[in-house]
Amino acid sequence: MSDNSVNSLKRVDHTTDEQECFKKVSKIFIRKSRSELKNELKDEIAEYDKHYPYLAELRKRLVDKLSNLKEQYVQAHDSMQKEASNNS
Repeated sequence: MSDNSVNSLKRVDHTTDEQECFKKVSKIFIRKSRSELKNELKDEIAEYDKHYPYLAELRKRLVDKLSNLKEQYVQAHDSMQKEASNNS
């Protein structure tokens, strides 16, 4: 490989595993035509869209639970501080 071709490649300066992964991914994308990649992307988006309502609801429930836990923590912390100041 000439210096120009080496410089034109994306450099991965991390672990050997990351370099190997980059090589494998590059080979996959180089072998496929633009239309094949476009169709695969459309399929992936369709798959995501199919599950999105469930994921959005799940996210909302998790946020609600975390908010409740935070509120419980704040209340418990405040109670402990009041009790500590009363005992002082």
